[in-house]
Amino acid sequence: MKYIKDSFFTIGTRFLLVIVGLFSSIVLARLLGPIGRGQWAQLLLPVTLMFRVLVFGLPTAQIYCANKLNFNKKQVFSNVLSLIAIFSIISIPIYLFGIRYLYEMFFSSTEYRLIKLACILVPVEIALLVLSNTFLINRGINSFNLLQLLRPVVFIILLLTAIFLIEIDVHMILTIYMISLFIIFLVMIYMLLKAKYSFSLSLNFKVVKSLLRYGLKDHLGQIFIILNERIDLWIISYFLNISQVGIYSIALVATRLIQIPDAIGMNLFPVMTIEEQDRGGVLSQKVLRVSIAISVIMILPLFLVAKPVINFLYGNEFLTAVIPFVILLPLTFTNSVGKVCRAYLSGNGLPQIASFASGVSLVVSIFFGIVFIKRWGIVGAALTATTSSTIYAGIMFIWFIKVSNHSVLSSLIVKPEDLRQLFREGAGLWKKLVS
Repeated sequence: MKYIKDSFFTIGTRFLLVIVGLFSSIVLARLLGPIGRGQWAQLLLPVTLMFRVLVFGLPTAQIYCANKLNFNKKQVFSNVLSLIAIFSIISIPIYLFGIRYLYEMFFSSTEYRLIKLACILVPVEIALLVLSNTFLINRGINSFNLLQLLRPVVFIILLLTAIFLIEIDVHMILTIYMISLFIIFLVMIYMLLKAKYSFSLSLNFKVVKSLLRYGLKDHLGQIFIILNERIDLWIISYFLNISQVGIYSIALVATRLIQIPDAIGMNLFPVMTIEEQDRGGVLSQKVLRVSIAISVIMILPLFLVAKPVINFLYGNEFLTAVIPFVILLPLTFTNSVGKVCRAYLSGNGLPQIASFASGVSLVVSIFFGIVFIKRWGIVGAALTATTSSTIYAGIMFIWFIKVSNHSVLSSLIVKPEDLRQLFREGAGLWKKLVS
């Protein structure tokens, strides 16, 4: 079964991403300490917000329009290219004039010139996010995975090389990060050309209308999600100090583990745009059960080893990250549920449900974040993130049950046949790889 094979490859990729990301966080923490680590986390915040705001749902909209609405994929691609160019041009005045306000509110502990320099990456990030998802139109999950893996690998290789040649500070790390992104951008262009995509621009009213109609339904939710993922860092910056931002960013390493169970649901959305709703519901239910089982198996031992692991990897300076790290571990479970339910609902033309759920969870994050962080610091931030994620997953799961007409228990409790099929497919794939 192609879906299971793709999932195994994606799990392997995500596992490597977790290792590379963990290693990268260790290197940065050892090089910069809590204050420098906090400045680095702050540098990426406005960039992440801006490019996520300006993609207008195109990453998923192009897949939906090509697969579900049967538009020609190359016609969709040329229209997406044109929209990327327009949105990138729009981003220039936004980050030239709007970044000052964000800086004064949240990022004054970091040099303003570095924030502005980082914002040069906004058009590149827009293109990388949207065009890497183009490979998923034909379920080219391996090409997508390769780009996801190369990004941190190239960065860490350049960083380790630079350590032996020059003095490293936040400015130099940002420069290395920018170079690594431009390299990945060029690799992506080469891969798209090899996949026979032509970089011609066009604006077809019918295609653009369909892209934006679907994309905007999904887009609001994507903005809410990225705000939700980052709101804790902003509130910490505002009420606490840059050192606490750095320490909390280490606690967020726990959320990297989300990538492994997420891998099973990663390529589910393209499948949902191809499959009939009933068959897609059966597959989604099976994916949901397996993702939950993997999440639970992963997080239980980490509750026990969190303190010695953080002490060994990051040092005594970051020991106060242990409790937030433990509190954030359930996100591995809640995000898995939300990811699968979102793929099923959005793949069947209901992206607005995810937008509603993420909007509710964002309101919860802002309210509880202010109250909890002022009272309990970064522990409060972790409590807020976990509570918000649980509410999001709960709303998505309720709608999944309602739309798919499956029972609650049959969607949550893993069945022996799920594991047997997973084992058979995995064993068969392993034999092929070995041979």
